[in-house]
Amino acid sequence: MTVRRLQQNLDKEGNERVITASHFEKALQDVKASLNDETESLVELRKWNDKYGEGSNRKSKMLIGFEHDAVRGAQQQQQQQQQQQQG
Repeated sequence: MTVRRLQQNLDKEGNERVITASHFEKALQDVKASLNDETESLVELRKWNDKYGEGSNRKSKMLIGFEHDAVRGAQQQQQQQQQQQQG
């Protein structure tokens, strides 16, 4: 380790600086959140997540591209088989 690097880890008195959990706990108390739960953009993001994202209550996920075509083709084939069995 270089001398410069060692000096960066020292405080004004020349003692080694050590970061502990108490430093983070104090920071959490002293630093205010940059957003709150009522911020308009955060509210909109939560609405979007409820509708389309992981928070969605939809039974199936939206399919795109080849996956959509494959599922639709399989569904059509299943319907045709059911119709043949009935008719």
